[in-house]
Amino acid sequence: QKSNQETRPYTKTKRRLFKKEKNSFDIDLEEELTEIGNESFNQSVTSETKTQRTSKNAQPLVSIQSTFQPGATPFDILRKRYLTYNLAGKIHLREELGHPSIVSVDLSDGQHKVIRDHSQLALAALNSDAVFFASQSLDESPSLLQYNALSTWAPNSDWTIYLPANEKPIVVAIGTRWASVATNLGLIRIFSNGGLQLALFKIFGYVITMIGNENFLAIVTHSGVVNVSGQYLLLQIFDTLKRKMIVKEEIPITIGSNLKWIGFS
Repeated sequence: QKSNQETRPYTKTKRRLFKKEKNSFDIDLEEELTEIGNESFNQSVTSETKTQRTSKNAQPLVSIQSTFQPGATPFDILRKRYLTYNLAGKIHLREELGHPSIVSVDLSDGQHKVIRDHSQLALAALNSDAVFFASQSLDESPSLLQYNALSTWAPNSDWTIYLPANEKPIVVAIGTRWASVATNLGLIRIFSNGGLQLALFKIFGYVITMIGNENFLAIVTHSGVVNVSGQYLLLQIFDTLKRKMIVKEEIPITIGSNLKWIGFS
């Protein structure tokens, strides 16, 4: 019975997965999923805390892998880092003391764009069509999602959306005419290239990373308790056109190893 309760949030909302909404948000669904997300996240943290309180005779636990953005790097000594890089190009962020950070977008075809960052941008996903940013605010202000089309960079092709105050982005992805964000509540939001929210659903397990390509969205999550045998990771791939999950497979990694990169070929 406990297993059924734990999977109920995903099962309950699976029927509404990728359901297009008349308005930009379905308030009732969002409030319901936010409550589910808070409860699930709190249970996850409580479970991890209890697991760490093992006896001295118990086997040591391996480290729990944290979330990462594909292609991102940490800051160097000059306060510069890559938000992402792939075959489409690279996005470089440079912090400036007392001034907004500078975000440089360099595409593989030679195009170069510069953005003055006034929103504390921390995450980015890039393809040949557009770039998708997310901020991670440190205070109570809402986090920002920002979409810029690379073909024109005109005001009518760009949009911004604010997340609820209790929801923070942890990883972003982009595909053909869509963009997605995973948040700290275990929620996955998918938006069209015009800014319309196409899907909002709860995914089982804490998200480690995700990546997009064409109409496919791949998400990697923790799927079980981390112990001396290693981590249990789960890969799920969604087809955003057919509006269904097409792959659900475990990711075998060796003991003591972490997942460092994910991508489509």
